[in-house]
Amino acid sequence: MRFTFIAASFCLLSVTPLTSTQTERKVTRLADGVYGIEHAAHGGGNTTVILGERQVFVVDTCFSPSAAREDIASIRQWTDKPVSFVLNTHFHNDHNLGNRVYMDAFPNLTIIAHAETRKDMDRFGPGSEIREVKTLESLRQMLASGKAPSGVALTGEDTKQVKEAIAGQEAIMEQLHNVKFQTATLTFEHGFSVDLGNREVRVQFLGRGNTAGDAVVYLPRERIVAAGDLVVHPIPYIYDGYIGENWVTPCGAE
Repeated sequence: MRFTFIAASFCLLSVTPLTSTQTERKVTRLADGVYGIEHAAHGGGNTTVILGERQVFVVDTCFSPSAAREDIASIRQWTDKPVSFVLNTHFHNDHNLGNRVYMDAFPNLTIIAHAETRKDMDRFGPGSEIREVKTLESLRQMLASGKAPSGVALTGEDTKQVKEAIAGQEAIMEQLHNVKFQTATLTFEHGFSVDLGNREVRVQFLGRGNTAGDAVVYLPRERIVAAGDLVVHPIPYIYDGYIGENWVTPCGAE
């Protein structure tokens, strides 16, 4: 992913990545019954799917409803067991705006988040469409003026990025228009574990990092960690971060 001063100028308007070298959804089998899904730029954050003998546990539901529906279609190919649990690692809407799609597909679903994450989701989630509208307006103004908000003239590559971002943003708006925000239905403070049927899933809160309520998912047998945006390549997102506190490497979750 290439970040320029342009990306920085509107990143605070939206936490959804607006430029990416990704062109398609990528599914990786991380272990037997464990899948990682990387979405194209406007699909949102990654999703991890953990299959058990009785139930399915999903970590983060991405951003766009269409991407969430594609993920659910894949899950139904992998197993006939229901998605019983969704965990939102943090409140940024590229990790939880697909909640409603999962709830509609699996009515008995429990959506889990740290208590602080639930508070922030309730504050920011319902206004997601309005923020995306503002992002689109900002991008259009940038293109029309030929300048970044700082007044710096756009280069040819910058202009290309803005045009691509506008196209993606317009596609997002078509999907968000009818999205009903779905918050977490269960919160936790410290940690817990779930047995999905021959598969243990541990969820832990290791302290404030990328946000006030980052949750880390750990599979002890497979030694796999799903850490949300606590771990991002090449550098972590720090927009809502607490870099002077306990932003730890979650590999110590065992």
